[in-house]
Amino acid sequence: MSEPTNWVEQRAHRERILRSEGPKVWGELRSALEDACNSYNEHYCPNKHEVECKLENGNRSIITKTTYADGHTRYRDERIEVIASFHQATAAVTVTRTPGTPHSFHISSDEQQAFLMEGKERVTPDEASRKILESVFFPSNQPRSPVSMPSSGPSGERGWM
Repeated sequence: MSEPTNWVEQRAHRERILRSEGPKVWGELRSALEDACNSYNEHYCPNKHEVECKLENGNRSIITKTTYADGHTRYRDERIEVIASFHQATAAVTVTRTPGTPHSFHISSDEQQAFLMEGKERVTPDEASRKILESVFFPSNQPRSPVSMPSSGPSGERGWM
């Protein structure tokens, strides 16, 4: 196809890119969310995972963080749920946290590619993942420290650092 020569052709070209690459951008965000969940479990709760990330269908991911009762400061498990939904018709991702209010990221495109936007700011899938999950993983009133990870000893056996 030749280069778009006027604004109508340019717009049509951008919209074609948005339609074809929007689902790919959603897939990149979904992967970034899943990677963040897996990393959190690995570094902060390797023995009893607190975060679960489920792809409910191709357009919706559900992330659940459970803070388990410890019998000292917390007497029952507490759950927070984050639902990220891709809406192809409107090229948007809506994120709902319970409790909380919905937040949206829009998918836009230029003449080259599609990408995520938060308001007027372009964001990478990893940045969007941080904006979605950071307050869930690290509430301001609860400091967390990574758990020491096993290391290999001189003979290759696994031990604690």
